[in-house]
Amino acid sequence: MRIAPRDLAMVGNKLYVSNEGGWPAKAGDATLNSYNTDVPADPKTAATTTGTVSVIDLANPAADATSIDVGLHPTALYAKKGALFVTNTNSDTVSVIDTANDEVVQTIATQPWPEAKVGYEPDAVTLTDDGHLLVTLGRANAVAVYRYTKPLEPVSYVGLLPADYFPSEITTVGDDVLVSNTRGIDARRPNNPAGHATHDTTSSLQRFTLPNDNAIHGYTAKVFKQNGWITNSLALSTGKGGVAPVPVPVRLGDPSTIKHVFLIVKENHSYDQFFGDIPQGNGDASLTQYGENVTPNQHALAKQFGVGGPHPTGRPTADGRASSQAGMRWSATACRSASS
Repeated sequence: MRIAPRDLAMVGNKLYVSNEGGWPAKAGDATLNSYNTDVPADPKTAATTTGTVSVIDLANPAADATSIDVGLHPTALYAKKGALFVTNTNSDTVSVIDTANDEVVQTIATQPWPEAKVGYEPDAVTLTDDGHLLVTLGRANAVAVYRYTKPLEPVSYVGLLPADYFPSEITTVGDDVLVSNTRGIDARRPNNPAGHATHDTTSSLQRFTLPNDNAIHGYTAKVFKQNGWITNSLALSTGKGGVAPVPVPVRLGDPSTIKHVFLIVKENHSYDQFFGDIPQGNGDASLTQYGENVTPNQHALAKQFGVGGPHPTGRPTADGRASSQAGMRWSATACRSASS
């Protein structure tokens, strides 16, 4: 038995299965009970601590499946030219398995911005006929592009292509690349005359011809800009050097004029639904549904203490509470589940 099977890929008479929960718990393992199954998990984060790919012999289905250890939270599988590619969503890596001997022969770190340690969430992968390995990075809203030749030859990083909100599937049709984005354009469905609300999350599908490698370098800069990946932006300031306090410091550790923060959460609503009518804010009055005449208390607080950004969209409670109250990393599974 393996835990939480996710994706399938067949190579010859072998069926590969990614298992998000990895191995069954052994005596002494820290575990989390999930639907009456003890899953090896980190006691602090509750995230799984193992990930596997099962190998089933279709010619002898009664035989026990073998397992290959990969990264954490293995999700998508894609097989081509003697290799099986596995996206390890919580490890931010892609495992390359040589299907001739079922061994991991290389692990690709999907970290185009080296200052960040986590957060890209690779969740889909495909390989073009001309040797471009394409990996969707859900939390970067991008597709990572690598040059690939064979399982034992290390890949070379080419760059990034921008996608819509949370790309989660990728494939090729002829010379075209197709990317489906779970969040897409989010709560901006264009054909809702009543305004925009929680259940207006709108996925999207992008179709394009893969640019040449030089052009991809240019798109990479665009992805960096959109994500705010700035050199030294994660460096901790010592607080010295006479830096003047500002509301939102550019560097961690620099002084701020804000001393206390009170978090008031209005579930399942967007900023514009309440505060789009406030001229001081960066909102859209045409989207306001609960203006000052309906929400006088909220507007009084906004006028007294001010409004600012960024303004998240009004999403379902499933992800909104986790993001706003716990500061949790938004997983690919949760993103897909809450959007379905």
